[in-house]
Amino acid sequence: MGVIKRLIKFFIVFFISWTILDLITIVIFELVKLSEHVGEEVFSIIVGITGLIEIIFSVILGIRAYKYNTLSLKQILKINQIIPPVTINKKENKLKKDEIPTYNCIYEKLEQYNNEDNENNLIKDINNCLESMDESRKLVIIQNVLKNYINKSLEDGLLDEKEEKVITTIAEHFKIDIEKLEKLQKAKILYEVLNGKEPSINISGNLPILLGKKEKIIFVFSNVSLIEEKKQIKYKGNSGGFSFRIAKGVYYSTRSYKGERVEIKKNEIVGIGLLVITNKNLYFISQNKSLKIPLNKIISVMPSDNALIITQNNKKPIIFVVNDIWFAYNLLMNAQNVE
Repeated sequence: MGVIKRLIKFFIVFFISWTILDLITIVIFELVKLSEHVGEEVFSIIVGITGLIEIIFSVILGIRAYKYNTLSLKQILKINQIIPPVTINKKENKLKKDEIPTYNCIYEKLEQYNNEDNENNLIKDINNCLESMDESRKLVIIQNVLKNYINKSLEDGLLDEKEEKVITTIAEHFKIDIEKLEKLQKAKILYEVLNGKEPSINISGNLPILLGKKEKIIFVFSNVSLIEEKKQIKYKGNSGGFSFRIAKGVYYSTRSYKGERVEIKKNEIVGIGLLVITNKNLYFISQNKSLKIPLNKIISVMPSDNALIITQNNKKPIIFVVNDIWFAYNLLMNAQNVE
């Protein structure tokens, strides 16, 4: 929370508490006035002390509101209650020394598994490895095994049937969410494309493109920039001749300009939108510009650090800036495998 918000909170709490205490003080004063045993001098002292307490108490509440930005009004009014900060032990997800043999046991079972084996036998072997471990640590060990197994499986950027089966079996049995692992999902898509299968992708909304016969969507990239080469014509050179005065403020010039025409090439962003790869075409859709490139008309695809440079026959190169160049390049090069 920023300083301004904290100060606002301070003054709100200060004036609320001041008002409440003021009302209580007024009631007390009225009761004191009703008493015949209290003189004016004593009454003045009571007024002074009460006002001082009122100010101190309001300031304390305001400071607490400023300092503890997560406190509710109910918690703030509990002046003696101190709420300790929440601490998270980041080491809890790390393996302990005595857990390494169990980790190795499970990892070996994953490596030995093949497609012909039963998934239930794999789970049984894993549970046997975990048998001596504390219940609270079993999931931590499984998560570490799965994480490292996924990383090793994705070293080639692909995910074969065996690797996919192992990962999904463990994730489903131990209730581990792997849907958020973008790298894993892309590897699965790329493996399907390389094997001529239509990838399983979820597309939210309708795409403004008309697919042809047997045309299938491979992947959709968002926030892609289309860059095209633009030409600018400039002239450079020298002028010659002279000028002379005809009247006050009026001059006649005999200068002549002799310049050379220079063509300057410059890359410009002409649109930002969606890049759709199908097994037949490459589509770019944006508010400023949209285009369709048949895959069989592409001569070359050159990946750079952050862009794909696409060349067609007798046309200017087209540049797409994509957030995952390696994935986009491999999809585009193998998209026509999908039938």
